[in-house]
Amino acid sequence: MFFRNMFLVISMFLLPFEVMASCNSNSCSGNNAVTKLYPTTSGDVNLLSDVENYSNLDCNLTTSQAIVLRRSHRSFKEIYSNILVAMAMDMKLRVRVSASKDPCEVVYVWIEK
Repeated sequence: MFFRNMFLVISMFLLPFEVMASCNSNSCSGNNAVTKLYPTTSGDVNLLSDVENYSNLDCNLTTSQAIVLRRSHRSFKEIYSNILVAMAMDMKLRVRVSASKDPCEVVYVWIEK
């Protein structure tokens, strides 16, 4: 019994912890930086997260509490692809937003292992 309990305790520390998202004034990063996305009728993509840290951003979210990836962004396809890869592979994603836009718009993203 002792060894089984000890194994459980040690396993908890050795298992990778999920990196929660955190935001500062102009970016959000972590495995949960984007947990949901959906296209809008205009062709833009709204990015959402379960975290409440979006409130730290220096821009206003959409009425659905989302960050917007504009279809007109010159790197739309590359950014969208990076977001999908990060979500599918549970990789750390950093989303940089423009603080001067209303609502918050994606400037660029990058993913990390």
